[in-house]
Amino acid sequence: MVDVEFTSALGVDPELAFDRHGDSNHAVWAARVRDRLWALLRLDLAPVLEVRKLEERSGEDLTCTQYLFAGPHRQVRGTLLRPRRPILDSSPAVLVCFGLNGQLEHVTGEVTPDYPDRNVAEDLAQRGFTTLALDHALVRHDGTDPQSKASLRRLSCALSLIGSSPLEWVVKEQLAALKWLQTSPDLAVGTLGIFGHSFGGHVALHVALASGMPCPLALASCVAPYRALFAETMQGSEAHALPGILRHVELADLLGALAPAPLHIQHGTKDPLHPLEHAREVFGAIRRCYRANGSADHLEIAELDMGHGTSVAAAANFFQREFAVRRAEVRPQAPVPAAKIHFDLAARRQILSSVDESLRTGELTLGRLGKTFEQLARAWSGAHDTVAVSSGTAALEIALRVIGVEGRKVIVPANTFFATAAAAVHAGAEVCFGDMETTGLGLCPESAEVLLRREDVAAIVTVHIGGIVSPAIEALLSLSQRYGVPLLEDAAHAFGSRLGDGLAGSFGRMATFSVYPTKIITSGEGGIIAGKFQADLEAARCYRDQGKLSFDVNEHGRLGNNWRLSEFHAAVGIAHIERLAAFVEERRRLAAFYDEALAALSGVRAFRVPARSASNYYKYIALLDPRIDRARLKERLRTVHGVQLAGEVYAMTVPDQPYFRESFGALDVTRAKSFSSGHICLPLFQGMTRQQQQRVVDALEREVG
Repeated sequence: MVDVEFTSALGVDPELAFDRHGDSNHAVWAARVRDRLWALLRLDLAPVLEVRKLEERSGEDLTCTQYLFAGPHRQVRGTLLRPRRPILDSSPAVLVCFGLNGQLEHVTGEVTPDYPDRNVAEDLAQRGFTTLALDHALVRHDGTDPQSKASLRRLSCALSLIGSSPLEWVVKEQLAALKWLQTSPDLAVGTLGIFGHSFGGHVALHVALASGMPCPLALASCVAPYRALFAETMQGSEAHALPGILRHVELADLLGALAPAPLHIQHGTKDPLHPLEHAREVFGAIRRCYRANGSADHLEIAELDMGHGTSVAAAANFFQREFAVRRAEVRPQAPVPAAKIHFDLAARRQILSSVDESLRTGELTLGRLGKTFEQLARAWSGAHDTVAVSSGTAALEIALRVIGVEGRKVIVPANTFFATAAAAVHAGAEVCFGDMETTGLGLCPESAEVLLRREDVAAIVTVHIGGIVSPAIEALLSLSQRYGVPLLEDAAHAFGSRLGDGLAGSFGRMATFSVYPTKIITSGEGGIIAGKFQADLEAARCYRDQGKLSFDVNEHGRLGNNWRLSEFHAAVGIAHIERLAAFVEERRRLAAFYDEALAALSGVRAFRVPARSASNYYKYIALLDPRIDRARLKERLRTVHGVQLAGEVYAMTVPDQPYFRESFGALDVTRAKSFSSGHICLPLFQGMTRQQQQRVVDALEREVG
């Protein structure tokens, strides 16, 4: 056995040792602890569990539903217990993580428990809570059976060869189950908690920290310093701790980093595995953390007259009290944002590693990262090649300069962002505005043809509004061929969108994309030019670098500009574009929920994307009843319901912008004006929860439904 004095000499990272770091910086310290935990758990490799319902049985008090959670390596059984009479008027839920020698059937009461308080999931359900418990046969062992303990040790040694552990596997599965439970339509906001006993307490702690959600957490019979756990029970290296954890933090640090999340700890005064004096050492450190965070009222530590067991009554009282408080506070404290930029820990680490490599090599612009970003973008544009530039606006201006629009007219939709028209002006052209068509919100072909007949047109620009590639682009392509005028796609909104088998960006002679922070993927600032012809793209590369004929030769053949994309921006863009497929899939799921929910409302309805168009849902567009005052609606949603709507696409037509208004006066762009004034865009972003979406729908129903 390793001597406790020896393990006490092991160094904890001073940046992560709270007592050394200083009480005034708890939030910064806690964020570092969470990030280190994410890295140790390797959450960039977290499994996505497919959930399949097996069977459902209804009893007098409870409904028992069996599920199979299938991941990439194994399948896990789960049992959901729903009370006929919830403790609150909603259905508060608790994820139950049980001990090493527990069995799912005992915990859920399907089989008579082998220990008086083993059926904790059933007991909580009988008290009015929905409970979900997952089997963890991977790590189960009978404490009196040497063979089962040896099996767990063999598994632990095998996993250590790939830098993993049994605890990591179980935590990832429970974390995925928690996120699944969070999507339950019956679950009210602020009524999701986690319970853990013994080994399950360590699982519950890691799940709570990794989830990032301030869920109420109840822990029973699991508190002792890691050093004591290892020295006294010889279990810490197998299931209770992550490999290498003591290089960074002790158990007390993990518990203290939970603040301000509500935390209930119960510990038996007669616990034979974790003596009370060891637990009290941890209790003192946790209290200091919660005081430093200003959250002492959210910490509850109970020393109970029991052994290595559980007081379900104490845990139930804690959850009931916290759920009631959180439901009362949730609206003013948790507004639904209009949008949210999301970089998970794996993406952030990837970006930092790439930036560090750029700094090491001194390659800061037009280097390896920029080329990689262009290659990844090419696959999403359907074009021959792509060129990365400093912004979407720069991409538009460069593309128009390559086409050669100076001194001539460019047809631009009346409903678009100001930069679409401004880029044409910067490129030396005059703009003429066409109306929109209402099926796919693109440039109206009939309106464009009127302008083609009477103007000296150098280019037609169509815009994929909100990520919708309109079927009208086919008629615009026909006009482009008939009149010999190139078509340019402003696909700023449309990375990942399609029309039929064609990707946004693959239809016109050239296309431009934006990776500004508000877009689905971002590089911070940046844009992409895609094209069919290599000569166009070589000209674009020349324009972006001050018109230089070569990167290595200081000779300038064009009047270009500094439109380069730095390697730092490319590093950010790579991390996002590699996740674009998952982003688009998630946004389509969120949009499908809105489609169904808005069908029941009368004052607002979903804009129906054309059947052949597969939108990326950069924006979720809804049409208002003409009698509704949009400005007043947005204000009430924000101030009364805590729901912030995303910006319209767009609230004002470009010819109505002050810069263009005097030159164009009253134009016949009736459909564009009607759409601009008659729609809203609902919040939709990566990581948006079902509860947040339901809040949006409920708020709309109360105001206009």
